[in-house]
Amino acid sequence: MAGEYITEEYIKKLLVEVCNSLNCKVPKIYFLADEFFIGALCKLPIVKEIMEYGVYKNFYAEYASFAAMGQGVIIFSLDRANKFLKGFSEYQIQEYLKYVLGHEVGHIIDWHDDPLKNEELANSYAKKVADVDAYEQVSRVIWGPIYDELEKGGD
Repeated sequence: MAGEYITEEYIKKLLVEVCNSLNCKVPKIYFLADEFFIGALCKLPIVKEIMEYGVYKNFYAEYASFAAMGQGVIIFSLDRANKFLKGFSEYQIQEYLKYVLGHEVGHIIDWHDDPLKNEELANSYAKKVADVDAYEQVSRVIWGPIYDELEKGGD
């Protein structure tokens, strides 16, 4: 795959597959231009904390998120997905995207007010729909600064 290979149609197809696996209704998904997506994303409390912590030298260019959920709707940046997933195999991309979509759908299905519990719940849904090994191979690369910071903290 080369160029802009992650399309709206591809994401919608994967979202239907994820929702069929989870036996749930397919939520609305909005595809936003990068500047609007990152603007919305930066309003989330966890993202604000990461920005303030200073893990990234150029947060807007390096922060590898391209999907989020708010008010029962998924928002998605195709520009960011294509940028951060470039160079991975088709299978790795597919499984990473299924995990991400499963995570966002998990938030819609089962919201918890405790932020940590909420993320654990969302990940439990994601793990049901994707190859976790393939997801983790991609995750370790694109979220490198976060992993590196966590490893430093353990010293």
